[in-house]
Amino acid sequence: MSERLDRIERVIEASQQISLENQQASKALSRDVAELVATHKAIALENQEANEVLRQGILENKQAIKALDRDVAQMVVSHQESCRFYEQLLEKLTETQAGLVNMLSSLDEDRPTILRKLNTIEDKIDLFSGGSNV
Repeated sequence: MSERLDRIERVIEASQQISLENQQASKALSRDVAELVATHKAIALENQEANEVLRQGILENKQAIKALDRDVAQMVVSHQESCRFYEQLLEKLTETQAGLVNMLSSLDEDRPTILRKLNTIEDKIDLFSGGSNV
């Protein structure tokens, strides 16, 4: 029986040793889990802060894009107004050029009349001055 008691005592001691090891492993595991939870919370907080920074950056970019869109729209309107102005100016210049062409052609047509009148005046001056025009 003593052998049996010895075996039972060894089993109890081994069981106690295993129980002690399990308690130590459980404590270590609890510490590891606590560290993981703390790390997870820290990472979650960092992610939350990073997400907020990203949201803010996205909002600022959105506002900048809207401002650029307004600026481009204003530039398009300004460009269209400038194009209309230059088209009107070109039209007026074309009309002015046509008027000048008409006036010059009219002068060319009137040139013989003007030359005759000048010759008549010259002849009259020659008559009054005695006929010597040098």
